[in-house]
Amino acid sequence: MNILLQIQDITIPDQLESRSMEFSYYIMTALFIGLILLSMARLVRPNIYSHLLISSMKVSGLRSYIKEALPLNKRGSLLLLANYVISSTVVMVLWHEVSPSEYNWMDVLLVTVPVLTFIFNFVSMEFTGWLTGEYDTFVEPKMIKLIGSEMKGVLFFLIGLIWLLNDSLATVLWQLAVWVFFIEMAFRIFKSVLIVFAKGVSWYYIILYLCTLEILPLFIAYYVLIVKEFG
Repeated sequence: MNILLQIQDITIPDQLESRSMEFSYYIMTALFIGLILLSMARLVRPNIYSHLLISSMKVSGLRSYIKEALPLNKRGSLLLLANYVISSTVVMVLWHEVSPSEYNWMDVLLVTVPVLTFIFNFVSMEFTGWLTGEYDTFVEPKMIKLIGSEMKGVLFFLIGLIWLLNDSLATVLWQLAVWVFFIEMAFRIFKSVLIVFAKGVSWYYIILYLCTLEILPLFIAYYVLIVKEFG
């Protein structure tokens, strides 16, 4: 919680320098691609957003519901994941643009923090399942991770669009994006713990997993953000 509060205390100057037309063009292009992806997802599966909302709240019967209503290996879900990659990067680029610091070697890493944490979490669950032989235990947590990323992608798209249209709200929108990231993470971990504990997994292994493969990436992301802000 202290980490979240410190990140929220990061201030963005009220008077933002005018963006170049080239920068605005790139952002608009990225958001336009995101809009196309979201529209195509709606086209290939008309009820995808209602199913996404239900899936994000569901705990019991999650696996069977997703297989029927929101298959994660179909085009609709893949389009939403692609939008997450684009929209989360747009939000990070917008924050980077108004952050009062010079460009440095960490910039590329910075703007891809949401994508890198997604990849790390997903790969870590795959690796843990392979290492322990408990593939079935991690099926629902991986589903929850994918659903959460798809939901964040939709919210980040809206945040990025509003930010581009009204950059005077930059501080509020950045804090909103941070809250979205951490609330989704906390809710995902809570649901995953409930599911794997119900399958008989020991609390010892749950805590060990959380400390090494969930909390550690957050500290790395936090370090990157702080170094970016304060040099």
